[in-house]
Formats: sequence, C-alpha cells, structure tokens
Amino acid sequence: MIFPLSGEVLGKIKGKLTAKEIKQLKEHFFPLETIEEYFNNKTPYSNLISWLGRLNEPENIDLCNRVFSIIDDYLRLCDQHLLHTYYEYRLEIYWKNKDIDNAKIYAQKLIDLSDSVKTMPSIISHENKGYKRMIILLTKEKDFEGIINLCKQAKSEGWNGDWDKRIEDEKKKLEKGAKK
Repeated sequence: MIFPLSGEVLGKIKGKLTAKEIKQLKEHFFPLETIEEYFNNKTPYSNLISWLGRLNEPENIDLCNRVFSIIDDYLRLCDQHLLHTYYEYRLEIYWKNKDIDNAKIYAQKLIDLSDSVKTMPSIISHENKGYKRMIILLTKEKDFEGIINLCKQAKSEGWNGDWDKRIEDEKKKLEKGAKK
C-alpha cells in the first residue's frame, strides 16, 4: 500500500521537530526533504519505515520516538501489513535500547495484530517477533503460565515455532516451582 497523505506528513514532521533535531537528521541520515520523495514518487511507505528504523542507536532514541509519534496517527490509515512492519521496527528499536516498557507495549501490539496478518505469506513465513520478545520478557519475570498461554495462542494462529516443546518445558518449570 502507498501511504495516503502525500507530502503533508513532511510538513507535520518539520513543524513538530526542533531545529536541533532537524539538523541531527540532516547530519546523520539525509535531508528531511528526502522524506517527501517517498510520498511524491509514491514509494511504498514501508521504505519510510525502514529509513526511520535507522534511528535505532541509543543517542538517537529520543529523536526516533518523536518522529514515530508524529506519524503514529497516520498509520491508522495504512493496511495491516504496514502496521505490522512498523510495530516490528519500533519493537526492535526499544529492544536494542533496553527500553523494556516500550518493548512490551509493541510486542503486545504485534500479538494483538497477529491474527489479522497471519495469512499474509510475507509475514507468516517467519516468527512473530511480538510473541518471541514477549516470551523472553515473561521468562525473565518467571511468568510460566503467561508463556504457556502465549505459546498456545501462537500455535493456534499458525506461527512458526516449536510451541509444543516450549509448552512442555514451561509446564515442567511450573511443576518444579510448585514442589518447592
């Protein structure tokens, strides 16, 4: 799908960023005007999402969050595939920067969206990062029941993964914990 709002988004992004943030974008990436090319040339919005994914270094996380927050409202107009891609990028940025609270939010958003995108061949052919990351987070919290439930849900939706083995492993951990 093509992003539906043309160069209007560029103006909104520029209007909400400080001069320092615009300078940072120009110095480290490319001029903000280049974003307009994504809209004027009707380049798929996923390319813009990919570009924004480059803002994933710790020193850029605040800027990344600001740009993402500006385009969040526009994403509601996009199809589920693009929304899924966007959530994956945000999840990975927060994960890389050890922002557990936001990583958990975007892992859950991917899980919530997973049933509606599971039939898309480009997505179902790989793991759902939302399930993968949320299971890691729940493992750290020792929430074995939560992991079992997520594995059952992922399995029922048809996502790739060794769900039966993981469920059995988590059940053993539950039993071991109950014996203590």
